[in-house]
Amino acid sequence: MRCDLRVMDPRAVICFSEVRLGLMPDWGGGPALARLIGPSRAADLILTARKVNAAEAYSLGLVNRVSEEGRALDEALTLAEAIAENGPRAVGHALGLIRADQDIPYSAMLAREEELAAELIASGECVHGVGAFFEKKKPVFPDIREA
Repeated sequence: MRCDLRVMDPRAVICFSEVRLGLMPDWGGGPALARLIGPSRAADLILTARKVNAAEAYSLGLVNRVSEEGRALDEALTLAEAIAENGPRAVGHALGLIRADQDIPYSAMLAREEELAAELIASGECVHGVGAFFEKKKPVFPDIREA
């Protein structure tokens, strides 16, 4: 549940079985699950330790995609390739805001978003994406990592 994106085989099941063992989810798993699907749904899954099939996992928001049988890794790699085709700084900054603590005031998130957007423009990365868009080509982003 701590992954940004999750792909599941239709034959797989998810179960938070810790309470059956007299334990509870740890390493941030419980709070991560509550943030992902809401506290009530997280409580249902954690406190009952029931098994969830791929269709229900998708409908609950536990997974982003359900692959064809036996193709979960291929689907995950296709997803990763689609992300990798985009501006690396833009992806990193967007993901950073998505991951940001939900307790941060919205106004602070907007201010941080503005800072990151200005940084992207200053980096020059967007020149490649915008130029390709107007030329109706697929963008190629050079390796312009921060020093």
